[in-house]
Amino acid sequence: GTLESMNNLATSYADAGRQAEALKLREQAFQRMKANLGPEHPDTLTFMNNLATSYTLLGRHAEALNLFDKVLALRKATLGPDHPDTLTSMWGLADSLFQLGRGAEAVSIIDECLKRDTGKVVHPELILTVMDLRLRYFANSKDADGCRATAKLWENLKRTDADSLYHAASMRAVAAKVVRNDPKTPALDAARLANDEADQAMAWLKQAVAAGFKNVEQMKQAKEFDTLREREDFKKLLAELEKKGSADS
Repeated sequence: GTLESMNNLATSYADAGRQAEALKLREQAFQRMKANLGPEHPDTLTFMNNLATSYTLLGRHAEALNLFDKVLALRKATLGPDHPDTLTSMWGLADSLFQLGRGAEAVSIIDECLKRDTGKVVHPELILTVMDLRLRYFANSKDADGCRATAKLWENLKRTDADSLYHAASMRAVAAKVVRNDPKTPALDAARLANDEADQAMAWLKQAVAAGFKNVEQMKQAKEFDTLREREDFKKLLAELEKKGSADS
């Protein structure tokens, strides 16, 4: 009854961008749930995880981290380490660590999570978010191998929908940029290796378009594709998409 409707209302507040109101409701619901069902009941833990997410959305990452840490320990103990809910809390914890500048710790949690969850369990959007975080961490660290490995991890999920293929392209494009500027690699080698990555990015992009990706504006504005802009095959693909778009409308 009441708790469920409080939870639903909090979710609709959050979806509408009214995060402060969502947080207040979630705090109340969590306290009530804890009093009714006890601190370790799976439903209490769901409310606790939602509350942590609210902190994240408000940019209160230290509080989010603290809660995700607690909920993760409780979920591991009560549901087991491979349960979808446990993995969801791991993703949340990794995100908080990233936001707090603790990227290396976050990456090790993500990698443990990926070993346990092969993309069949946790919400697909969540995996994408975390993969993007992993890529961003290595791109910011100018770690070419880390970028390439992240792109490979994403490709290994073998997703065939247009958006996932587009993401495979954008990850390879980011890798191309980092590889090209890699201080550890001699310039000629770096150029050749970057070109390989850019070729792969183009191949994924063509597959994405073949699978129905139509968002020309997104492709034009995506900073990660700066490495591909001067390529003839990229210009041609854009032109084809624009032509198709104007024919459709």
